[in-house]
Amino acid sequence: MSILVKAVRNFFTDGTKVLSLLAPTLSILYTAGLAWQWPLMGAWKDLSYAWAFVPLLILAIVAYIRRWKYSLSLEGERDLQAVRDKLAEFREEAVNNLLTIKPNTEDELKDWSDKYTAWVDEVICWMKNNTPKSERLLFQILGIIDVKPMTGSYYYNPEHARLMAFLSSHIVRLEQLLLHYRIN
Repeated sequence: MSILVKAVRNFFTDGTKVLSLLAPTLSILYTAGLAWQWPLMGAWKDLSYAWAFVPLLILAIVAYIRRWKYSLSLEGERDLQAVRDKLAEFREEAVNNLLTIKPNTEDELKDWSDKYTAWVDEVICWMKNNTPKSERLLFQILGIIDVKPMTGSYYYNPEHARLMAFLSSHIVRLEQLLLHYRIN
């Protein structure tokens, strides 16, 4: 019994199901009423048979609008996936090309710093065109970074430790954005 109740409820909650059943039925009834001159037709008996297509036209318009809205949602999902993919690429680039490289001289540190700055600029430039301003600012403005724990033999000097702290924060922000886009 509950299946029948559920079917009836779904029948009336989805207007296009009702329309897809009523439109052809009304069209056929109108045509049959005109053809056999049913007394219920009243003033409608003088109308053209072409009016039988009006319910079908309404059905076609509603179906087209639903299909169009569905295709828009698919495009939005593709755009969202493209954002996810690009953020993941930026994260991978930072981990593989910046985080794992240790400069051993001042020149290497300068080159590494230039690569890091270019990477940040590239990410920000891309985010300006593809993400909301709030997300770009989340990535761009790091706030206060504690550099004290970033010491040890891995770092070339305190400047390298400071830049690595910034890089680590940028990577964490990208991971947060990736998580945000996976949830949405």
